[in-house]
Amino acid sequence: MAELTLEQAKQFYPTAVGDSKVFLESNFPDIGISLLPELIKVKWAFEKVGKSFDRFMSLYNSRLASLKSDYEGGIINSGEYADEVLTLNHGQVLRALEVVCEAKNEGWVPNWDDEDERKWYAWFSLVSPFRFADAYCRHTNTYAGCASRLFLQSEKAAIEVANDYLDLWEFYMMK
Repeated sequence: MAELTLEQAKQFYPTAVGDSKVFLESNFPDIGISLLPELIKVKWAFEKVGKSFDRFMSLYNSRLASLKSDYEGGIINSGEYADEVLTLNHGQVLRALEVVCEAKNEGWVPNWDDEDERKWYAWFSLVSPFRFADAYCRHTNTYAGCASRLFLQSEKAAIEVANDYLDLWEFYMMK
């Protein structure tokens, strides 16, 4: 049986699920780490809130290079490498979504002491295919259905952020 090449694995990866995805990620640890096309879409948000997108990306790339060096040097195995890269990607995607929400809020910050203030967040259907389901409003209470930095000032903003960055939301919620 012929060996699977990295190029072939990259072709199969976007549609792989379950054991197939696990197989590809364990045999090709770098395969699932390319979030760059989606992350480039959030550059505007970093600029709008006065944060450096280049610094954000360089910190990520530096940590990724360190992990790759540890893997190639035999310090960590492929499973550990894949887990660390996934954790790193998850943190990066969460931070990107936080900055997008901050930019969309245009200076508005939720007042968690005001029970009457509406705070909106995107709600998704987690069944296949992953998709935006609705925008929900929460008043201040002890229920936490969403990370506080992902709340938005309006229903319109919640819907836009959900639809414009669906791939990032899916990665954040499903990986």
